[in-house]
Amino acid sequence: MAVYEADKDADKCIEIDPTFPRGYIRKAAVHLVKKEYSEAVEALNLAREHDKDNKCAREIQQQLMKAYAGMNPMSSSGNSDESPEETLKRAQQNPEIQRILSDPVMQQILQQMQENPMAAQEHLKNPQIAANVRKLMQAGIIRMG
Repeated sequence: MAVYEADKDADKCIEIDPTFPRGYIRKAAVHLVKKEYSEAVEALNLAREHDKDNKCAREIQQQLMKAYAGMNPMSSSGNSDESPEETLKRAQQNPEIQRILSDPVMQQILQQMQENPMAAQEHLKNPQIAANVRKLMQAGIIRMG
């Protein structure tokens, strides 16, 4: 019940002032509680866009770290008891993951990112590629860091 109310409050805050970064930070916190890590990252990116004077930069970065840690079930702070083989098997049954992995452009981008970490920074500037990478991270297919 409290999560539902917090979600409504965050939405109302954003509705009243769409340029107020704390509204997006609150929305991200709700997504984190609900384990909706990709959505949390999206809300935090909006918060960062609206945080013109960087007053919330530290809080945004901390929340982003939590979201990325949650997305990566194989990380040391992850909550997964799955073996890498179980994670891969589960991910391969997901049609969205299959679509991303079978895309020749994504295959090339993932190879470039593996060979050259600086390429990752450039590729992640593209919102569609960043969304695909987040989905792969959340599925446990790739790790960053």
